[in-house]
Amino acid sequence: MRQRTVITTRVIEDVGPSNRRSLFEIVDQTLSQAGPLDTDEQERVIQEFEDIQLRNSRTWRICFGAVALLFSLLYFHAAISQQAHPWELRYIGEFQSVTHHTPAIAVLLLQATALGAAAFTMLSHIPRKHDRERGCLPVTSQQRLTLWAAVMMAASAAVFWSWKLYQMRLKYGKAGGRWELVWVPLLPLIWIASCLYVCASLQSTANEVSRLKTYQYQHKKV
Repeated sequence: MRQRTVITTRVIEDVGPSNRRSLFEIVDQTLSQAGPLDTDEQERVIQEFEDIQLRNSRTWRICFGAVALLFSLLYFHAAISQQAHPWELRYIGEFQSVTHHTPAIAVLLLQATALGAAAFTMLSHIPRKHDRERGCLPVTSQQRLTLWAAVMMAASAAVFWSWKLYQMRLKYGKAGGRWELVWVPLLPLIWIASCLYVCASLQSTANEVSRLKTYQYQHKKV
């Protein structure tokens, strides 16, 4: 009973503030009754956790995946523009004095690919509404590897652009540093790392819900 209560508390902490009130009401109403829970009451509590896990999984994966896709299109557009009209985009043209045309295109495409991979991972295999079973499925090893590969690609690009920003500072002094362009190297890395964190959080909650199901017992109230 103590293990079940601990795991229930941990799941409640992970579901988010927007869902806690209704969830606490359900759990309090069920657990405040005298005696052990019967089979139907246990199933009701677990189904509520699964419903909330399903909603959270759909909401966060769609939101973060859609934004990652938009960022991917932004960097892909920058690469195409750089190829067609070199240095015309202001935020890329600022780097003209410290880098060459081809490396800039290659790094922009690398960042677009990393963001696209993260978007694909977040938006693929999204559970359907009312599909509780899929809502509690673990993140696959392939999805984790894809996100980690995307993080590595974004980190490599961040090192490249950060070094170029530093070279601009060395070349032109404090007045020549364009630190307002720091988003160019850091935005993909931060967003993909955030996608990885969201997946890890959803995985942790799904594991707790699955573990709670293992503590069910057979009991019928008279």
